[in-house]
Amino acid sequence: MMKFTFPTIDFLAKKWWQAARRFPLVILAGALATFAACQMVENDANKIFEKIFMVSVLAMPFLVAAQIFGESRNWEKSKIWVLLTVVAGFLSIYFWMLDPQAKNFEEIQMPRYFALLAVAHLAVTFTPFLHRREPTADFWEFNKQIFANWLTGFALGAVIFLGLAGAIAAVDNLFELHISENNYARLFFLVAGIFHPSYFLSLFPTDFEFDETENLFPTIFKNLCKFILIPIIGLYFLILYAFSAKILFTWQLPTGWVSSLVLGFAVVGILTWLLNFMLPKTDGGTIVNRFKKWFWWILLPMIFLLFVAVAHRILEYGITEPRFFVAHLGAWLLLCAVFFVFIKSEDIKFIPLSLAAFLLVGVFGPFSAFESAKRSQKKELQKLLEKNGLWENGKAKPGDTTLENKDSWKIKSALRFFEKRGTFAEIKNMFPENLDSADVNQICDFLKIWTYDNHPNNVYISSQGKYPSIIDIDGYSKVYAVHVNKDSLDSNFQISADGQSLWLKMPGQKSEIFSAEPIIEKCKQINARTESQSFLNNEQIINLENENYQLMICMANVVLEDKLEGYQFSELHGMIFLKKK
Repeated sequence: MMKFTFPTIDFLAKKWWQAARRFPLVILAGALATFAACQMVENDANKIFEKIFMVSVLAMPFLVAAQIFGESRNWEKSKIWVLLTVVAGFLSIYFWMLDPQAKNFEEIQMPRYFALLAVAHLAVTFTPFLHRREPTADFWEFNKQIFANWLTGFALGAVIFLGLAGAIAAVDNLFELHISENNYARLFFLVAGIFHPSYFLSLFPTDFEFDETENLFPTIFKNLCKFILIPIIGLYFLILYAFSAKILFTWQLPTGWVSSLVLGFAVVGILTWLLNFMLPKTDGGTIVNRFKKWFWWILLPMIFLLFVAVAHRILEYGITEPRFFVAHLGAWLLLCAVFFVFIKSEDIKFIPLSLAAFLLVGVFGPFSAFESAKRSQKKELQKLLEKNGLWENGKAKPGDTTLENKDSWKIKSALRFFEKRGTFAEIKNMFPENLDSADVNQICDFLKIWTYDNHPNNVYISSQGKYPSIIDIDGYSKVYAVHVNKDSLDSNFQISADGQSLWLKMPGQKSEIFSAEPIIEKCKQINARTESQSFLNNEQIINLENENYQLMICMANVVLEDKLEGYQFSELHGMIFLKKK
């Protein structure tokens, strides 16, 4: 029976000292991260604290991996300190390279940072076993222990945080001290940055070889696998295979959202498969044995579905970083499936090792997501310019008339891609020398491409992200989430070319047509107000009907184009409820 130790001051001090003696640089990094986070609570505009926080958080798992790498080889302390110094040196270089104020911070630096953070945590799982050929049982036991210790530390940290936060709230309300809410954030960072690492590292395994008697499967893990995780995976399995059947039956390509579902299924499934890996040796139940045997076989068709979904988007719009990462992770999943299904290996160390390698290739080098996306978008931009007569003698040229079609949106989207990443130099040679200002609107004016920016009299009405608290949907049988404009087709709705009607596409039936005049008139009235160009109260609810159906539209965003012949309904984002008359 596990003995529970209440987190007293003496207990906390002992845990901190145990961790600090073995992992001093890690504890220091945690303290720096905590200090920076607390400063960010008061002054989030100072980017130096953001850099300190990010690099300190990254340093913790990397330094743990370096420490246990040396310990697993029985290195002397001096040799381990040399390795830790080298790691700290690389992290210092990364600190100076990181620039939160750079134009490409969110698009390039942040994805690269999170990839490095994932690699650092993966390295903790496998570095003590890099020199061993068949470490499966020990590798699994080592990771089981650190996972269990992390969860225990998380639970104790939650108790400490909630207990102290409750005490602060009680004192604040009873004595009316008006304690700043920022103190709760500081308390959270203190627990997450000081207590949790100290507790976790104080229990970190000191040996990397385990007796068979140690390879026990705790009851909590056993029940978690058999009665919670495996049934959840089964539910994902049913949903995805039912969706696949729908695709085959309707012969419609899958939407982009299916990629997220497949990746979610894969992540939860692989973690469950790893946790379940040793359970069949002590549990003869059918469910655990069959799950271990058939999981990768079940995943294979889902990987194919993921590739179909992402390929559809890439073929239409080219490669972007998110699409690259989806395809890249799909390739990794396929490699793992082949490794365990056809090679029939039991070396589960392959999973974190291969994932770390894939992540590094995905964010660094000429075949990374960023370089691949730039090449693809540049090629896509040139193809669009050539298609619309805007390309001559290796350079872009103005069109004879203003371009107003779906391609105009795609061209501007490609230009925005390079603008947001601060990489206009990549396409500078595609345009005349007098267009070197990296100004997308200037380039669009030069090319005579229609954009919203070219038409300041267009009407834009927004709900500011708010919906009515109550919507009466009595009698309505279907609801659609809609984001459609004149140049892009929603799976169910389409705006007519003249912007005067909304078409509902029913499978196997003729399209139902609804006049958009009520939408146009309401938006014109809202736009005429001087105090607000946003939906107020229930203004965003509007009803359209024809002889067969009635639509109730809850509008989030609407755009009207300013044309010579008058306003035209151009874009709608919101929810549509359908009722048959």
